Amino acid sequence: MKFRDFSLAEEKNDTAVMTFGRFQPITSAHETLIKQVGSLAKEKGAHPFVFTSRKSGDKKNPLDFNMKSDMLRKHYGVNVPDSEEITNPFQAAKHLGDAGYKNVHLVLGGDRVKDIGGMIKKYMGHEDPEKRIDISNLTLHSAGDRSVDKVSGTSVRAAARSGNVEAFRRMIAPSLGDKSSETLYRVLRGEQQLGEGIRQAFSYEDPDERDKRKQTEQEKQDFEDFKKKQNPDKIE
Repeated sequence: MKFRDFSLAEEKNDTAVMTFGRFQPITSAHETLIKQVGSLAKEKGAHPFVFTSRKSGDKKNPLDFNMKSDMLRKHYGVNVPDSEEITNPFQAAKHLGDAGYKNVHLVLGGDRVKDIGGMIKKYMGHEDPEKRIDISNLTLHSAGDRSVDKVSGTSVRAAARSGNVEAFRRMIAPSLGDKSSETLYRVLRGEQQLGEGIRQAFSYEDPDERDKRKQTEQEKQDFEDFKKKQNPDKIE
């Protein structure tokens, strides 16, 4: 399922559907959440937004913003606002209010939606302009209890680190497909430089071709070593 890339400028609308997540990485549970955002946006005639955190570079957040946002746009076609000022759901809601959205539907996991939604409502109409979330109506939607299927970013990262390909493929978002899933698997295992650009990371190489290339490179190196042994005076 992909959704049209909306913007307030090209189609006037004051209703948005949003979610916020770390997506470290995008799991099957996240996919359910994202698809609910799209379905609800279609039902309400609203614009769909998926916000993701920018924190990266540690064990819990190995994927950088660009990799996550590129995958979300590529595989789901959602709006992923790119702003260093948006680091949490409250700033995401404020971003929508500042952009002119007055009616916002918030979709989150059942264990989070009430707490985060309640906190956002406290800042709607706040007397301090810097803290104020300028939206008129916030409607909360639960995407279900994440503890039911026990799929989490933590469990997916653990599966990748331990080399459990079967568990990883079972828990990763299906819509990512084989190439994106393998990219994430390799990055999470440290087989690629963390934060590597998405275009380079997507340059998938068939395992057989990779083995042939490595063998050829090794043969060339062996030949160079042989030549140096035969001509010691020409060694740099």
